[in-house]
Amino acid sequence: MADDFQYRAFLSYSHVDKKWGEWLHKQLEKYKIPKGLAKRKADGTLERSLGRIFRDRDELPAAENLSHQVQQALAASEFLIVLCSPAAAASVWVNKEVIEFKRMRGDKYVFPVILSGEPFASDISDALDALDASKTNEPSKTNDSSGANTASAIADAFDGAGGDAASGDAASGDGTGDGKGDGNEGGKSTDASEECYPPGVRYRVLYGAGLSTVPAEPSAADMRKGKDGKKRAILKLVAGILGVGLDQLIERDMRRRQQRVMAITAGSLVGMLVMAVLTFDAMRARETAERSRNETEDLVEFMLTDLREKLEPVGRIDVLDAVATKVFEHHKKQATYGALSDDDLGRQTRAYHLMGEMQSRRGNLDDAQVMFDRALAATGELLRRDPENAKRIFEHAQSVYWVGSLYMEAGRFDDTLDAYEDYMALAEQLVAIDPLNVDWQLELAYANNNIGWHLGKYAKHPTDALPYIEKALELFRQVSAARPNSPFLKTWIASQYNNFGRVHALVGHVDDLDRFRQLEKNILDDLIETDSRDQMVIELLNTWHISQGMNYALLGRHEKSIESFQAAIEFSDAQLQLDPENVLWLEQKVITEYYLADALIYTEEFTEAEQHIQQGRRIYEQEIANGMGATDLAKDLQYKALLTMAKLKVAQQGLALSLELVDSAFLQLQPGIKNLLKSKRGRWFLGGFYLLKIQSLLAQDKLVRAEVLLDEISTYISTENLSQIPHILIPMRDIFTLMGKREQALRIQKNLYERGYVQTTELPAQMVQFSN
Repeated sequence: MADDFQYRAFLSYSHVDKKWGEWLHKQLEKYKIPKGLAKRKADGTLERSLGRIFRDRDELPAAENLSHQVQQALAASEFLIVLCSPAAAASVWVNKEVIEFKRMRGDKYVFPVILSGEPFASDISDALDALDASKTNEPSKTNDSSGANTASAIADAFDGAGGDAASGDAASGDGTGDGKGDGNEGGKSTDASEECYPPGVRYRVLYGAGLSTVPAEPSAADMRKGKDGKKRAILKLVAGILGVGLDQLIERDMRRRQQRVMAITAGSLVGMLVMAVLTFDAMRARETAERSRNETEDLVEFMLTDLREKLEPVGRIDVLDAVATKVFEHHKKQATYGALSDDDLGRQTRAYHLMGEMQSRRGNLDDAQVMFDRALAATGELLRRDPENAKRIFEHAQSVYWVGSLYMEAGRFDDTLDAYEDYMALAEQLVAIDPLNVDWQLELAYANNNIGWHLGKYAKHPTDALPYIEKALELFRQVSAARPNSPFLKTWIASQYNNFGRVHALVGHVDDLDRFRQLEKNILDDLIETDSRDQMVIELLNTWHISQGMNYALLGRHEKSIESFQAAIEFSDAQLQLDPENVLWLEQKVITEYYLADALIYTEEFTEAEQHIQQGRRIYEQEIANGMGATDLAKDLQYKALLTMAKLKVAQQGLALSLELVDSAFLQLQPGIKNLLKSKRGRWFLGGFYLLKIQSLLAQDKLVRAEVLLDEISTYISTENLSQIPHILIPMRDIFTLMGKREQALRIQKNLYERGYVQTTELPAQMVQFSN
């Protein structure tokens, strides 16, 4: 092979002929060149193989710039092999590959291989039509004053208009690609639909002018019954690639087979004696090894599936983590994924997923990233091996999901959405393959849930989340109807009501929020009564109590708010007893401690409020900050602690005695502003900081500085669009009130009233005079 080429040949075929493409690819890559015909390479060794054969359907990843990648692969190939069938002739994709290659390398490096159909059948059909037309004095299909025939129209359609693989293959004929012939071995077909050559094969490509009307004279290897057959066709193809005569190759091949037969015959006499002695022992050893291997793999599969399903709902993350470690150590001893079987590689990816998930729960995001990246590479390899296998699509979808989840933990929200959309595409592909498969419908439900939850929490326009949440709810209901005894699916239906509640807390009326939260609570209460250890239900109940506590605070019902936050802390404590290092529960515990302290400040229970602030700080400093503070929530916790403590001191001592503390808190805020702006929760904290600081400046008659800060916070939190979380709007309304911006304050207050929220403020009563 010429040193200038990365591939010996580019194998082009229609999707319909995929099995033929896979078979020929293997035959060519394993072919051994006879010594007498092998050429010496630059390093002096004999070139005993044809080298790499590029098969585009497998070696190209799905990407928007696919055509550019195809061009690169074609340019890196010495020859082009075209599998010809009616499907290939109708494929825009195959034809464009042929034309592009001919533009770069010319006609003589293109080798057609006929699988079915008939070469030049369309031209014969056109000629017969023209003959019939001339006999009846009717206009001919090929009659053209310029002298051009049907090929010119074909050239324009294929070479100029473009297209893609999907449109080309969708229009393909019924080429069977099974080597059984097309029922027309006795003569040329007169049916244009039997044409097997793409236009790029039938006609020459002229330099600078694209596909012409000048017929090409391709010399083809013919796989059809009664023609070359498989063996001779391959030899003819190899002879063309090597540039040797077919008779030379056949002679060498026959000689090599004779030598092999003689060697096998002589060796078999000795081998039979040896085998008679060894067979018994070998069979026993193999049975023992195979039994041991099967038992090991069965145990691994149990650990990854059944055991996980038993441990996860009861919160035994510590045991699950140990399981993940054992599985990972088992797979580390195996070969790299390129040498593993599909089943072994599939088990390995599930081990990576489990390890990555455990590391993520521990807050070790760098370690989790390593695991998920390995999983993504492994499932990508499996999908490359078999791109239409639903199981492989599913496995890759899991890897894509986990990568997206990790992006979200790291605050990379645009990357998160991209990954979730890729996961959605894979789920849709699964449903398209088997629309009645309940598991695939479930994957699509998860995909819609992910996007809906993400948009509802992080996007600038949370109403964009509603179509995804509605679709997820519809799908979960469908799957639950098919599996009515599944508590797991009922939990997911409850989670969709939770998502609806999240969105309506941002843009809806308080009555809508209450309605969805009550629907969620009804389901969760039934589920927890059935199984008090179900982890997913416990997590949703914890979130429900936190959300209710925040909503009660907005409505001014602080006693109820305190009850809800205390219930959430009880949930966190129970889970941390089972898994003390679970960073997600640690974060939930800390943030709830601060929310509870906020509520206690309103009821003037200052001593208890300070205790909860200090408790949250202790957990953060001892358990989270030391190597576990990479998540978005963890980054916000320290600022919430500063803000809550400053509010407490102002409420206890009055503003005049708390100026130094407020100034210190505001100074410590500055490095975190960029991070706080990423989330709605962060912007809420930011509004609270600016409210306190502006109060402090006004108390010191620093009006100009207060105006500067008003401009800053107005830039950070736009109130032009009032579709904001009420927790964000309230401090902004209070800031406008302090600064005498009555019109802006009343505008926000009117919006809050219309959404069902009463007059709630973080300002002393004497400083607020709202008017309806």
